[in-house]
Amino acid sequence: MIVRAVVGAVLQAAVVLSGTAPANALSVPLADWMGALPGIENTPLAELPLPGTHDSATADLSAASEWSAAGRADFGDAALAFLPKSAAAAWSRAQPTSVGRQLEDGNRYLDLRLSTEPDGHVYLEHGLRGRPVRQVLDEVGAFAHSHPREVVVLGLNRFTAFTDASYGELENAVTATVGDRLVPSSVSPRATLRQLWDLGRNVVLVDQSGRLANLGALDASAVYAPWPNTADAAVMLDAARKDLLGHDHSRFFDWGAILTPSASAIVGGAFRGVTSLADFTVRDAHPPAAAWLSGLAPGRNLNIVTTDWYTDPVCGTSFTRLVLSRVDGTDPRTAPCDVRSTGSGTRWDGGDWSVHTWVDLTWDALPAATGYQVSLRPVPGGGCQVGTTETTSAAAAHLDRQNVAWAEYLCVGSQYDVTVRAVVAGGWQPWSAARRIRL
Repeated sequence: MIVRAVVGAVLQAAVVLSGTAPANALSVPLADWMGALPGIENTPLAELPLPGTHDSATADLSAASEWSAAGRADFGDAALAFLPKSAAAAWSRAQPTSVGRQLEDGNRYLDLRLSTEPDGHVYLEHGLRGRPVRQVLDEVGAFAHSHPREVVVLGLNRFTAFTDASYGELENAVTATVGDRLVPSSVSPRATLRQLWDLGRNVVLVDQSGRLANLGALDASAVYAPWPNTADAAVMLDAARKDLLGHDHSRFFDWGAILTPSASAIVGGAFRGVTSLADFTVRDAHPPAAAWLSGLAPGRNLNIVTTDWYTDPVCGTSFTRLVLSRVDGTDPRTAPCDVRSTGSGTRWDGGDWSVHTWVDLTWDALPAATGYQVSLRPVPGGGCQVGTTETTSAAAAHLDRQNVAWAEYLCVGSQYDVTVRAVVAGGWQPWSAARRIRL
C-alpha cells in the first residue's frame, strides 16, 4: 500500500510539473476513448455509457435509391407509387456519415437493419435500399482491427425477406470482416474492457435472428431496447425514467434518444420548417434529451444511448461527448439546452397605437452562467419579419416587441428560430442550436 501511494504521488507530481491534466471524457480522442479514458477498464460493458447510432447505415440513402423489400412490405407498392423518392429519402436518412466515420467519432453501438433484395443479395435498409452488407461490415472490420482496445457492439436487426441463402451470405460477410475479432458468446454483457483486451477480441455481435450463434453471436435477450414509439419528447423522457429504474445489469440496455415521426408529425412539421428526419431530430428530440442526459448523475444506470443524426451540436457539444460525460461526471456543455416557449401572443397598446408581440421563453440553465442573451430570428415566410436580441440574468425571458407597420400586425402563428448563449467568467459562450417556435 505504501509503495502504491508513493507511485501515485510521483505520477500526480509528474502531471502537475508537465502541465497536463489527466484525460477525461472531454479531452480523450473519440476514436480511442475506451483505451484512453482512465478508470473504466474494470467496468462491465452493461454499465458503461456507450454512444451509438440508430439506423446506422443510412447515410447514402437518396432520391436515387431503390425501394427496399422492407419498404415495400411496410407500405405496399400502391402507396409507394404516390410517395416522392425525395421525401422518402429525407425521412429515411437517419445518419449523415458512414459507419466507419461513426466509429471514429466515438460511437460504439451500431444498429444495422438487413433486407434481402430481388437480386438475392443482402443490403442495409431503412425504407430505401442502402449498401450491400459486406461493404458496411468491411468498415466495421477495418476499425476493429486498427483500434483493438475499442469494443464495438454490433446489432443485426430486422432480416426482411431472409432465406437460408441470405443467412449464409451474412455469415460469410461477418466471418470475412470481423470473424477474428468476434467476442465468444460465453462472454456476457457483464464482461469488462480488461477481459476483452486480454482475449484480443473487440466486436460483440448481437443477432436478433438467432441464426449466427455458431459465430458466437448473442441473441435478442442480450439487449433490452424499449421503443416508446412517440413523436412527443415528454413521453419519450417519461418512458426513459421508468426504464432506467428497471435496468437489468445482466444485459445491455439500449435507450434511444429518438422520436418516431407519425404521418401527422411529418405533415405538421412542414408548416414549421421540419422537412426531414434530421430537422425533426435536431429540433424536437435532441434538446430535451440532451438536457435530461446532462442532469443524470454519472454511474452505472446509463448504458447504450442511440440517436439519429448524431453529428449536430447540442448544448454546445456533440451528442457523443454528452453521453461520454456520464462516465466521469464532467460537464461538456458550453451552451444552454432546450430553449422552449411557455406562452406567446399579441396585445394592442392604445398608448402608442401599436400591436405588441410577446413571448415567454425558458431554457435549462448553464452552470456558472451569470447572464444570457436570447435571439429570435424570423423564419422567411413565417409571418412577422421583426427579430430581436435581448439579455437576461435568469434562465428565462419575457420578450415584448412593438410592431408599428400594418404588415406586421398578424403575428400570432409567426415562426422564429430561437438561440441562447451564456456569459461565463465574463466571456460569451457559443450560441445554442436553433429551436424553431411558433407564436
